[in-house]
Amino acid sequence: MLNEIVQHGGRVIIQGITGGYARSQAARMLAYGTPVVAGVTPGRGGENLAGVPIFNTVQAAVDATGATVSVLYVPAPGVLEAAWEAMDAGIRLLVIPSEGVPVHDAMKLRALARQRGCWIVGPNTAGIIWPGRLLLGSLAPDDAVPGPVALISRSGTLSFEMVRLLSRAGLGQSFCVSVGGDRVVGRNPAEYLQVAADDPGTRAIVLIGEIGGTKEYEAAEVVQSLRGKKPVVAYVAGQSVPRGRTMGHVGAILETDRDTAEHKRAALAAAGAVVVNTPWEVPDALRAWATGDRAEVK
Repeated sequence: MLNEIVQHGGRVIIQGITGGYARSQAARMLAYGTPVVAGVTPGRGGENLAGVPIFNTVQAAVDATGATVSVLYVPAPGVLEAAWEAMDAGIRLLVIPSEGVPVHDAMKLRALARQRGCWIVGPNTAGIIWPGRLLLGSLAPDDAVPGPVALISRSGTLSFEMVRLLSRAGLGQSFCVSVGGDRVVGRNPAEYLQVAADDPGTRAIVLIGEIGGTKEYEAAEVVQSLRGKKPVVAYVAGQSVPRGRTMGHVGAILETDRDTAEHKRAALAAAGAVVVNTPWEVPDALRAWATGDRAEVK
């Protein structure tokens, strides 16, 4: 579903477009060539921002433009209501950069999205990019280049760094996504791995995990199914984190042994991933796999 939306044009609206940060991000997306066709800010309908018409409601924006994608720049307490409005209007892909969405709101949002057939990136995401085609959010438009490697990352910061490392190594990307750093996100890494598995333009996958939660164990099940088909190189951040300490965001906290980077690294390795010790080893691991018998990455 995710790639289908992009293949069919992915006309984009921005909710909260008149906010300061949203304005800057709208400008970056427009400069990248993303078809931002409308903005939504209640009470500002009829105005115009950098050539983008503003509407009072998502429904009015969708009716006027046929948009199927929304990037939502609103404060965390207002995310559930704004996202609900977007889905009611028929939005099929929703990107939510807001950090710290209340857990119960995020759970309601995830359940509703699955009922409505809407794919949510985030909350607490740097966004998603199909290099050379579409930017939703802020994820490395100056560094991403087209190619065969999919990047799936729980860490927003490491998303940016890994795109740079891959591009500088001559390893272009099919798509790159920051899945979201909150405890509850719309789609887990395992689901993005399946997108990459089904994408003919993706020939190798980089997975960036973190301490906390069970997302890497779910991902390992998909990695197992990819043995002999598409190589997966994995890095798990937080190898030196003390127990009980939250690192970076609420989704990365070490409470039990299963939360540790060590246990997650072992699970991914057992499933068939090449697990590296630092992000800077990822390009070399991809090259090594390219010269081996298991896969070819150019």
